[in-house]
Amino acid sequence: MANNIYTPTGLITRQQGNVPNVAASGRGSNVLSGIANNLHFLTFLFRAAGGAVLTRAQLITDVARIEIRMGAEPIVSATTTQLLDIYKYYWDKFGALGAPLGCIVVPFIRPNMPAFDIGRAFALGMKKNADPNNYELHTLSYTVVFNAGLVTAATGEVYVEHDRYAPEPPGLHVRTLEITKSHTAVSQERIVDFPRTQVGVLAYHWAPTGVCTNITVIKNGQTILENVNTNVMQIQQDRAGRTPQATYTHLDFALSNDLNGYEPLGAGVVEWQVLPTWSTAPGAGYSVVCEEIHDGVAG
Repeated sequence: MANNIYTPTGLITRQQGNVPNVAASGRGSNVLSGIANNLHFLTFLFRAAGGAVLTRAQLITDVARIEIRMGAEPIVSATTTQLLDIYKYYWDKFGALGAPLGCIVVPFIRPNMPAFDIGRAFALGMKKNADPNNYELHTLSYTVVFNAGLVTAATGEVYVEHDRYAPEPPGLHVRTLEITKSHTAVSQERIVDFPRTQVGVLAYHWAPTGVCTNITVIKNGQTILENVNTNVMQIQQDRAGRTPQATYTHLDFALSNDLNGYEPLGAGVVEWQVLPTWSTAPGAGYSVVCEEIHDGVAG
């Protein structure tokens, strides 16, 4: 019998250095060099001076946000709280960890796909082009922003998880980017300027101080959601394997958990309105985390 030749689907995990400049009001930046294969996750592990890993509360107190760029393009820019909570939104279905174990996880893949190779299609490729003989790689860098009131964190470690497939260009990938909006009235808000990508959007995650009761979404004259109560949306999210987080409103367009489970926003989309109704106004400068699908990077 001939031997089957295949690529194992297990990921390779290794420590990729330490976070520099773990200090009050510091910015620990570094380039992640030598990664050629498709990147699935980055995990930042923080410890106290004695070696104990930080609790969730300590992570939030000490680490303000994490930013990741490929070349000059932002791939991730979100607060520690947002990254911890969005991770729980997607993966607590398997059982919530008793503690975050000192870790802030940054995923690049599509979560909740029915098979590894489907989710892997959205891993972040590192090659600059598709030429199999040209192995010039993109530059991937991170910045960890520390709060002024640094209390516990003394060291940080960085872990990469990549697959074993041949290096590929970035291709389709997910970007997690925080934006701010303002709405100071108890009323329906009309948002027509959410960032557009050439592909589409997976989800919007609101984490304001306000209370959202209903959402309407209109695309090119078609009403996708019509004044849907957010409790109904949470039931839909639960059926899809999500765990809605307290104080968040999740508008998730990927509940089918398949390759085409997102909302296209590329060519031909001339109208995109998202209209949340607030029973308590979120206020000025509230946050929305956008999970966007992009195809490739510049340069």
